[in-house]
Amino acid sequence: MELILRDEKIEDANAVTLLLQAAFADHPHSQNQEFRLVNALRDANALSLALVVQKNEVLFGAVHASDVQIVAAGQTLPGRFCCIAPLAVRPEQQRQGIGAQLMVAALLRLREQGYSACVLVGDAAYYNRFGFYQQAGLSSPSIPDEYVLVLNWQAAPVVGEIHYHPAFAELE
Repeated sequence: MELILRDEKIEDANAVTLLLQAAFADHPHSQNQEFRLVNALRDANALSLALVVQKNEVLFGAVHASDVQIVAAGQTLPGRFCCIAPLAVRPEQQRQGIGAQLMVAALLRLREQGYSACVLVGDAAYYNRFGFYQQAGLSSPSIPDEYVLVLNWQAAPVVGEIHYHPAFAELE
């Protein structure tokens, strides 16, 4: 049976939690709280996107996105912006292209939904392949700028501070 990429369903919630816990258990830059973020965003009906990859009824990966605002000089930038967080693949299925498949599908869907840009916090060496880059003047509270990345689909640069859904603050 082949991999199936689909929208997350409400009945996937427990399996997604277990997937996120497994994926981030040994990650050096994680406190393994990503499942709490996704659950809080889901409970607040604040997920802009939730995709999973499964095979034989087992979830192998998931990606989530939520709306953010970009604020510069006290003004909210015009446009529609989202943050991709988290992207996760079961440890035993990593390095098989599942994360890339999820990212490509997520970015296509988000662009179709009319987003101006996507931001994320991650390793540029990995996310550059999807078009993400560091933008001078784009920042995220308490995150080193080298990990703050953007994929911009609009003409104007995305500069300012990223303001996340309140669920993100619960993780600090």
